[in-house]
Amino acid sequence: MNKLVGHGLMVMALTVATSVTALAAPVTMTYEGTVSIVNGDSIVGVAAGSSAVFSVLMDNGGSSLTSQTWNVSDLLSVTMDFGGGARTTVFSSPFDSPAFSSSGTFATDAAGDVSAVMTLTGFIVDADFATNGPGTQFGWFINGANHVYQEVGGGKSTLISLENVGGDINPANWTATGGAAVPEPGTLALAGLSLAALGAARRRVRQS
Repeated sequence: MNKLVGHGLMVMALTVATSVTALAAPVTMTYEGTVSIVNGDSIVGVAAGSSAVFSVLMDNGGSSLTSQTWNVSDLLSVTMDFGGGARTTVFSSPFDSPAFSSSGTFATDAAGDVSAVMTLTGFIVDADFATNGPGTQFGWFINGANHVYQEVGGGKSTLISLENVGGDINPANWTATGGAAVPEPGTLALAGLSLAALGAARRRVRQS
């Protein structure tokens, strides 16, 4: 009888453990470029030759990096970083301003490489952003234009342009990271309990 019970618990534990449900996992699309010109007021630590990193956080409800497509409705945030943190500004959803526009999609191929880039243009005033600078009004552009970022605030106005015009809409210049499956907490707990029960049952079988 103990062997029968033990066998039943083993089947239950293995069934639960191998059917753990995965939650959606956000994916980050990253572009790295180089600042060519800073027009207007200067930003300490940002000048021609400084790094420029764009991070676009997307979530299409999936948990894979391969053969995926992300639409504008999947857009969670856009981070623009210049000079290795000298100026970092994060634009967050909802992207519902009349001055926001997009075209196309982000996509990956079967190898997980970026195969399509969404163009994005936004003008943000006093909302939906976080920055380490004085700006309260922003223009940000991932659309192949030379200028990519503008901030106004604190009596200052700055416009940043990049080298390699059009490089920010070339899929070859982007990488996709993330997308690891995350187990449902309840299912994970059930799997743990089942495996614990299996261990206890095995001990009872050995003792009988």
